[in-house]
Amino acid sequence: MSIIALVASIAFGSITMLSDEDSDKNDLYIVTVFLIAAFAPKAVQKFAEAKLPPKD
Repeated sequence: MSIIALVASIAFGSITMLSDEDSDKNDLYIVTVFLIAAFAPKAVQKFAEAKLPPKD
């Protein structure tokens, strides 16, 4: 899912940059949300695994 969100953000960002229309702030918000969706779960998982005690 993280890879899909990253690819979606790259694709949508590319489409936004290549469009001739005057883009609004919503395009930036959508790309930002896709990037957060791509990287936040891995960061949360890393911190959660660091807090758990090691298995014996």
